[in-house]
Amino acid sequence: MLFAAIFTAFAGVYISSLVAHLVKNYRIARKTGFPVVITPINPDNPLWLLINAFIYKPLRRILPASWFLRLKPVCYGWEFKEQRDGPSSMHEMVGESFWLVSGSDPEFVTRDTTFAQIFCAKHRNFVPLKAAAYVMGLQGSNILTVSGTKYDSRREKFLKDHGQKF
Repeated sequence: MLFAAIFTAFAGVYISSLVAHLVKNYRIARKTGFPVVITPINPDNPLWLLINAFIYKPLRRILPASWFLRLKPVCYGWEFKEQRDGPSSMHEMVGESFWLVSGSDPEFVTRDTTFAQIFCAKHRNFVPLKAAAYVMGLQGSNILTVSGTKYDSRREKFLKDHGQKF
């Protein structure tokens, strides 16, 4: 009985935290004027990172389309799977650009290449995902894990080596 009470208390705290983050992130995303997709799944959750690739197809068959639409963008690789989905793709339903609001940081998703180039050109506004930066940082410092003057020097080296102007 004590175990059930402790489990219920932890579950309640987790759900309360998730709802608080969802509300905060939703308010931030709504201010931009872009469409918002809300999902209750935290894409940075280690358990979700392990199982999402295996449960993508079963969830697609089982869940109603409107529910799966909210779950789809937190499944890694959904952008590539969407290319074969045809006219019912995520961007066709929601729009060219949208905010993905979850229990983690809000993510901006766009399919418009011109807009993406303009956005990424302002490299100080580009914030990499925490989970991706952490995993990449395990291998040593790189362009995702450094900031400030180190970032600028690495970016200049990259541009000089590749002979391109971003």
